[in-house]
Amino acid sequence: MTMFGGPTTDPALAERLAALEARIDQLTQAVDSNAQQAANAVDNVAGERAAGDEAAQQAVNQAVEGSVRRTDAVASQLGAEIVTRAVQVRNLNERVDGMIGDVDAIADDARLARDVALANDPIFETAELGRLATTPGTIFKALGPASQEATAYRNDGTTATPVFSFPSTKSVDDKTTSVSILSDTSPVVGQANGGATAITDPMGRIMGWSIPAGYNGLQSQTEPRWEVPPWARGREVIVRLLAVTTAGYGREITPNLRAVTETDATPDVETTVLSDVQSGTSRTIEMSGTVPSDALLFGARASSSGGGSAQATETFRIIAADVRLAASGARRAGERTSELAIFAGLTMAQTDRLIGPKWDDLVGTGIADNGASYIFDAGGRRMGVSIPANESGANSYGRWEWAVPKAIRGDLREQSLGIRFEVAASSNYGVGQRRLLPLVQAVNESGVSANLTTVLINAYTDANGRRQIEARVKLPAYDVRRLDVLLSHNDSESDTLNRSFELKRLEFRIVATAAMSPARYNDLIQAEYVRQAAVRDVATGQDLDYVYASSQGGDAIRRLDARGRQIGVTVPPGKSGATAFTQVQRSLDLDSQVNLVGKKIKAAGLIRTSPNFARTLTQVTQVLTTGGPRRPTDERVRTVRLGTDYRLCIFEWTHQAGDVRMQPYVQLSSSSNVSEEMWYEWIDTQFFIDDDDVTHAENLCWGFNHTRLKAAEKALQLFDPHYDYPFVVTVEKDGSGDFTTIEAAVESVKTLSPTDWLLVRIGAGVWDITPNYELPPYVVLYGKGRERTTLQLLQPDDADPSDIEANSVFQADRPVIFRSIKMQCRNARYVVHSDSGTAIRDSQQIFDDCLLEHLGNEGARAWQAAHGGDPGAIWKSTCAIGFGSSSGSRMDVTNSELIGFYAGFLYHTNGGHTKPVVVRLLNSTITARNDTADQGYAVIVEPYGAMLSCPLLIQGCTLNGDIRYLANKWFQNAPDQQLSGDAEIGIHGNSNTPAIFTVSDFGRALRFDSLSTAAGEGFTFSGAAADLLLGAVVHGRAAAGGAAAFAYGDQEVSGNATAGTGPANSSMGELLGDCSTDAKSLTVAVGAASATAVFSTDMTNVSNSTILATINAAIGSFATATLFAPGELYRPRMIDEEADLKNISAVVIRRGMVLAHDPDDRRVRAMTATDPATRYAGVAWEDIYPGEYGRVKTRGHLPVTDLLRSDSAPLAFADTFSIDPAKPGWIIKGGSQGLLKVIRGTLVTPDADYIEAVRVS
Repeated sequence: MTMFGGPTTDPALAERLAALEARIDQLTQAVDSNAQQAANAVDNVAGERAAGDEAAQQAVNQAVEGSVRRTDAVASQLGAEIVTRAVQVRNLNERVDGMIGDVDAIADDARLARDVALANDPIFETAELGRLATTPGTIFKALGPASQEATAYRNDGTTATPVFSFPSTKSVDDKTTSVSILSDTSPVVGQANGGATAITDPMGRIMGWSIPAGYNGLQSQTEPRWEVPPWARGREVIVRLLAVTTAGYGREITPNLRAVTETDATPDVETTVLSDVQSGTSRTIEMSGTVPSDALLFGARASSSGGGSAQATETFRIIAADVRLAASGARRAGERTSELAIFAGLTMAQTDRLIGPKWDDLVGTGIADNGASYIFDAGGRRMGVSIPANESGANSYGRWEWAVPKAIRGDLREQSLGIRFEVAASSNYGVGQRRLLPLVQAVNESGVSANLTTVLINAYTDANGRRQIEARVKLPAYDVRRLDVLLSHNDSESDTLNRSFELKRLEFRIVATAAMSPARYNDLIQAEYVRQAAVRDVATGQDLDYVYASSQGGDAIRRLDARGRQIGVTVPPGKSGATAFTQVQRSLDLDSQVNLVGKKIKAAGLIRTSPNFARTLTQVTQVLTTGGPRRPTDERVRTVRLGTDYRLCIFEWTHQAGDVRMQPYVQLSSSSNVSEEMWYEWIDTQFFIDDDDVTHAENLCWGFNHTRLKAAEKALQLFDPHYDYPFVVTVEKDGSGDFTTIEAAVESVKTLSPTDWLLVRIGAGVWDITPNYELPPYVVLYGKGRERTTLQLLQPDDADPSDIEANSVFQADRPVIFRSIKMQCRNARYVVHSDSGTAIRDSQQIFDDCLLEHLGNEGARAWQAAHGGDPGAIWKSTCAIGFGSSSGSRMDVTNSELIGFYAGFLYHTNGGHTKPVVVRLLNSTITARNDTADQGYAVIVEPYGAMLSCPLLIQGCTLNGDIRYLANKWFQNAPDQQLSGDAEIGIHGNSNTPAIFTVSDFGRALRFDSLSTAAGEGFTFSGAAADLLLGAVVHGRAAAGGAAAFAYGDQEVSGNATAGTGPANSSMGELLGDCSTDAKSLTVAVGAASATAVFSTDMTNVSNSTILATINAAIGSFATATLFAPGELYRPRMIDEEADLKNISAVVIRRGMVLAHDPDDRRVRAMTATDPATRYAGVAWEDIYPGEYGRVKTRGHLPVTDLLRSDSAPLAFADTFSIDPAKPGWIIKGGSQGLLKVIRGTLVTPDADYIEAVRVS
């Protein structure tokens, strides 16, 4: 038997067929293998592109930091690899082309052989379809039961009996004469009329109708549709519909063929009915017609058109449909079989031959109107719309922008483009007119947008409940710079239920081309797109050959970097520095000297200056030629200021033959003397080929950093108010600006993105802001100065407590910038609140030259007391900024002033970050207005369970108040993510005014202390209970220096309640659980001593104190077990307030001891009562073992609780201490040494939150 099912009577033909089948199998496997290699190569290129995205982001971060590091070697290697990958993709595509050609040639021969064996008999997709389509006694063929088999069946009337099976190669399935076009995702439209009801399938498609008794069901319709391949246009086809009906269904059915064209018209096609047979419960209709030349879809409609009222219920339901070429539409001369794929009904979900951008590259915008609100993704993009119950949401839509790479714009001209949306939509979007309608807009090179005729091809709900929407457009004859794809909410009526839709996937593909198969064309377009996009977005750079600074003229002084390069100059007081310059040099290899001729070159130099730098830097473009230096006649230079300390100097020129080295420079041009020292440094330079038509591979191979320039220029939008923003509006109270309210200005531009920010310039005056106004992303609010522009929210004293707690001046969760503005509030939560929980990631907020002041909620509290209310219900945490981090978020406060009634700055993490958070307070004043006993914190930090290190940098700040570290809740509920020490926010900095640091951490660890001080003895633990109670990491030390051994775990065991959605933090009993059937033991050993505590009952609800008693009963002869707060050991790292010093004594220096220098300023011991005050070194901030270095607080302020004190006498301001004669390192009030002056004395009325404090230095 052959694969086509017919008996072979010709041995030669059988041998030829067998050889063809073997060759097809071999080539199919080769094609699959090479296609997979090509897919892997494209994936790798996309991966490299992701690396490029990360490199670009790194460039932004480095520019902000002002210390752009070299990435040259790594980036150049990365670029070379991407180019290699692109070449591999091209080569693989060529190999696949060759394979496809071989398969097509063999398939042509196979088809000729099959035609002999099969004539025109169809191969049905299932045995049941074959039985219903044939008459009893007929032998027919159907695919299956295995994926690579087919079977001959005999129609026995009610069953199909297998006769024999034979191979069936899927690679030529689409060459069969007749195939089913009614797949699970094929569009089917219809309606039920004349009293009938629609019969729908699980996907909601109308497959037929049911006519109740007494009704006629006239004009009820069902119409299967399928896509038209380009070659089929103008061909005559035969379509067969197979329906299941009630027995003896005799109603007249009018069949006709229809089309959906590129202009979205739906013309009837001239139809010839070939047969219409009702047999029992099956109805078979066959018709023919010619496919229109502009058809996108082709359909076969069956309409109920005759018969009186039904006597009983009558039904008609389509179950199968197939199509084949009529004799007049048969294969034409020279036409390859692979191009004659019959209407396969394939949807975009069934092919991976897609073009278009990465998901992360889409720009999500849109409009939420008439009660609707936006749905944002983790990156802050608008990805959908939510419409509450009883709101219409009319005119709302989602829009997603694809910036088409220049390299493929020409290839896309006049192509037929398929678009598929995958949408998570509420179920009531399928009711009536509540559909999501697609629309595509094309934006040309001039930025002009035009609507394209958008044809809805299909809409259905897949097995996962996602809405799949497919559309087609004919692209224009010009280059499309950007495609905007919209989904519109097509309903103006409200609903009693909530409605929403959110884009989850967007795909593009070419569906018709005359040059080659659409799939192959898509492969080529996508390979080019991925290659161009990957190469375009990867950062590569090259280091300079040489940096030279001249101090000639004006007595300037050269400045050197760590490598000894002359990177800048210093102008001393009383000198001018005139004509001093700094030049960078980059030599060109021989190939570059030739290949760059005629190319436009751009160099970007990052210059760092002293904050007081007031000199003019003149930029000069210079290149060295074979005949000496030249200054290009077409040079263009410009300077962009980056805040007060940085400027970007940009040079542009055209490379000419003979140029061998690029050497731009900057020069001081002012001849006047300076009154104070000023300086500048050239810290980084990047060179680029800047021609529009240059290949990115050429730029990469030369080592130019195209992406980093783009990143740097876009980064300017983050920190330069004078940058040429793409959108700029003004707000003035007198109407002379673009708007008279800040809210209207902010909402005036709807197409903002990470590279297109909106600058809102706000005039002088006092502006009342809508309570808790939520700023959209990528907005810069820029005032006339914090003395002239004030934005405020002043709520009345009788405001509802819930409004006070809910409302701040601004809610700023997304990327926003505030500059030169004063913001204030009263009877409110915060001035600015930034906290999206975990919803919005990688966001950034910047405050530069701003004043944020919370005037307090005391008026509201007094009003509540005077009117019988609850003063305690008024919000207490009155801060200038309240910041709750999300993964990858960042906040910068520079040159600003934060004034809070309770605290100036509040920072807490949120649960489960995947990227660290960076927060910086720089050169700012942070004040707590209320300095009463239980309030007055400059900074409060609260770790809530990010599970990553999240640093807080405080540098150059005036701190008017304490720093409070408060770990009082934890958002992680899994036991292995509950830590006994919660200090995940690492505070560090320098050059600040001293501040008292206090810490409170609710976390507790199980700790063991030995009763022996024998040197070398340490703890070991074993048993199932040890792992549960101590956790993954055990901390501790063996006995040494007179200190006993100790150990404690990192597992949280306090059992304290915590915030979050899960249970409270685990107690020891909850960790042990029910031990009644599976006893758990804890074996503790130290030195030669060992003991075991056994837990053999249900411990779940047993208290920690009871479990500690059980453990201590077992180990009491050699150790003790307690609960311990390791998080309260944490102290910040202020590098100018502490030192690492060596313990030269033979005993352990305990945390809190006062130390003396001995014999020099790098070594210490416990201070004694006989040491002179001049030997005072500071206070130990941790236990320091003999011969080891440890942290010593040498400057600043300390709470008295951080000191080891022998007495408890009340303290008064300016009191001092001396060393207890009986206890070295311990202090007592008074005495002659005069150490540690008291700056905060004892309260007459004690307060639990009040901290006595001393000055360390």
